[in-house]
Amino acid sequence: MSEDKESFAFVSIFNKYYFDNVISEPHYNVPGLILLRHDQAANLWHKIRDQFNSTADYEVSDWYTYWEYKKIANSCHLDIEPFVKIDINLLDQNHEEQIAIFYKNICSKLETIQIEEEDKSILLGAVEDYCSEFLEDHSLPVSDCDRKVYLFMKYYAQPLNMIIKHRV
Repeated sequence: MSEDKESFAFVSIFNKYYFDNVISEPHYNVPGLILLRHDQAANLWHKIRDQFNSTADYEVSDWYTYWEYKKIANSCHLDIEPFVKIDINLLDQNHEEQIAIFYKNICSKLETIQIEEEDKSILLGAVEDYCSEFLEDHSLPVSDCDRKVYLFMKYYAQPLNMIIKHRV
């Protein structure tokens, strides 16, 4: 991005916490892989990639949420703003039922992959942590605009469309 204070950049990136990306990591099609640390994900991918007819290395660096990108930008004296139309109706769903279906789908998909129990446990642990965080986030009142934006950008925006600009 230009150093000109008037410059800005439009960025569009996959959302780490978007349900479909957790159910099927966009590059490798492994449920829950997107939630693991890079070293864990790379190790697991190398063990199971033959099942996916792949010899590719795990080449994804790290996945971030919108709020993590915002912190990174802030540390570089940049501002990030969402560039999306927020569908408030997504916030009015039965979240307990939604996350139960989601977890069932993850488990079903994992059953189709030959995976060591220890690795399966690591994946399911990461998914369970995600589910708990999702339910905790949705248990708080969604009465103000900032809270709606927070939830939408964390779980529902796909892709994460953002405007990055110099802090003035």
